[in-house]
Amino acid sequence: MAEPWPAVWNRRPSAIAVLGLLASLAGLGGLLAALPGDRAAALPLLLSAIVLVGCAAVAMADVVIRPLRRTQRGIRIGNHPTLGPGLVVDYSAVQFWAWLAAAVTTLAISIFLTGLTALDQSGPLELGTFLLVLACLAVGSYVAQTLGSRRARGYLHLSPHGACLRETGFEAVAAWEDIRSIGPASGEPTIGINADSLRVTRTDRLWTRRSRLPQRLLTVPGAEIVPDPALVLALLTYYADHPEARGELGTEAALQRVRSAAFR
Repeated sequence: MAEPWPAVWNRRPSAIAVLGLLASLAGLGGLLAALPGDRAAALPLLLSAIVLVGCAAVAMADVVIRPLRRTQRGIRIGNHPTLGPGLVVDYSAVQFWAWLAAAVTTLAISIFLTGLTALDQSGPLELGTFLLVLACLAVGSYVAQTLGSRRARGYLHLSPHGACLRETGFEAVAAWEDIRSIGPASGEPTIGINADSLRVTRTDRLWTRRSRLPQRLLTVPGAEIVPDPALVLALLTYYADHPEARGELGTEAALQRVRSAAFR
């Protein structure tokens, strides 16, 4: 049975994600074939590499599968520190934790290789060890900031006052009065929210470039949110067009509207 909200995208999987998944599996096969079997370090390095490629493959597979699902799950009532209660559209926990696990594994591999390189050298610190130490510091800082919630899992929060998009590295808030248009972006399932002005807070100054911060356009990636992006688009459009109904955001009435897809 067709869903009561419009299916506005062609739901074909992302070609880039499919190619990335195949490349990850091919890279694991090449690693298994090329890894020497006579070194004591082969087994832990091999296991770490398998975990790394496996985490990346899980994240990429989720990117491929998620836009194809037509589900209402992942929309709940939540509270924002400044906007108050509202509806929250969750981002994928699978992708977040898979990439974090991949980063932790990369850190472990870097530390392990640094130790091996240092043990093999009898002289002062050489270029190889120096570069591995830099890699440890870089990946370690990424993991530390993520675990410290400065790079927390993203979400979209809709309150009677406006829409807040939280992604890893920034938080952007648009008042309903400043939103000019909401619609599907071209290409992959992505929702675009155009606003006259945004209040943007940079939560991560180390890994998030200023040029990446949104100016007047918020983009909600359909491959990363839990519910069907077409449902989220219908939800956003309804509350943008019906200011009299925004007061129910953050209440059971809004959740019931989502469950019944009463957007007309």
